[in-house]
Amino acid sequence: MNVWNHPVFVLLMIPFSLIYTWIMQWRNRLYDIGIFKIHSVGAQVVSVGNLTVGGTGKTPVVEAIARIYQEHGKRVAVQSRGYGRYLKGTLLVSDEKRLLAGPEQAGDEPFLLAKHLPGVPVIVSSDRYDALCQVVRQFHPDVVILDDAFQHRRIHRDIDVVTIDALKPYGNGRIIPAGPLREKKKGLNRADLIIQTRADCIEEAQSRMSEIIPYTGAPIFSSVHQPVSWMNLQLNKMYPLDFINGKLVLAMAGIGNPDAFLATLRQLNIEPVDFIRFSDHYWYKKKDVEKIIARAINMSAMAVLTTEKDGVRMLNMSHFDLPVYCLKIQCEFHDYSMVRNIFDEKKS
Repeated sequence: MNVWNHPVFVLLMIPFSLIYTWIMQWRNRLYDIGIFKIHSVGAQVVSVGNLTVGGTGKTPVVEAIARIYQEHGKRVAVQSRGYGRYLKGTLLVSDEKRLLAGPEQAGDEPFLLAKHLPGVPVIVSSDRYDALCQVVRQFHPDVVILDDAFQHRRIHRDIDVVTIDALKPYGNGRIIPAGPLREKKKGLNRADLIIQTRADCIEEAQSRMSEIIPYTGAPIFSSVHQPVSWMNLQLNKMYPLDFINGKLVLAMAGIGNPDAFLATLRQLNIEPVDFIRFSDHYWYKKKDVEKIIARAINMSAMAVLTTEKDGVRMLNMSHFDLPVYCLKIQCEFHDYSMVRNIFDEKKS
């Protein structure tokens, strides 16, 4: 159960939310008036972040924007905090030639970005500024994309992109810890571009724009997370989307918004016999997977379905008694040419 839907929990957390809100307001104010300094790093910087904690489908947007700059002939690098990884400090996940770290060292999302963007250096560190300076010195990129950095204001950015879930923009509308908001909605006035993610129903997404427009003058575009193919985790082999059709399957997800994955399966006409939810960035243990497989077998399922991000967190497990298929997706903009033009106008 989502604790932010529980009225007692929300009521108990409101005093802490007020304290957090006060801290964030003063922090932003000190950046706005120049008491806290904002530093440039010698390359164009694009930040892709969100107003809420997790679940907006930000990583595919980072990948899509990187590809736009590559189409412009730009040298691109990506910097991420690497949330959920086992190692601390600064780590180069990939250089311009190869992967240099696995998902446990890099974090699931940076590892996927490095895997999907060959030739793009990806670096992770909790000290974003030092890591960014390192990647600029080492690789001389034209553009660096900051993953999940809307609230990280120490670094100057040329474009601030904010991703918002098209169907539930602000969750319960409350600030951490009483809700998922990282700051007040008026923080959207810092955004240069807003992307509604998972806008599969464009009419409903457009109707939700009324919840965004009062807080920003930035252009708003919609995108979908388009399913591309299935990958057999054991065989590392790709299959078409209709490969699963007619099969009895169990599904699972440990992402910010697990129900979004379930909705995608239903759009593909897949109704799993059971759907198991885990917390975002959950690192699966062998006993977890054994329980999932046993449950699937007990329910006569022929396979287990999960997200590509979840599959990354099972890579160190070599044996399953049932096939596990991961759904590969990519971000597609409804108005691709207009989105591309925005980045084209801002290119260095």
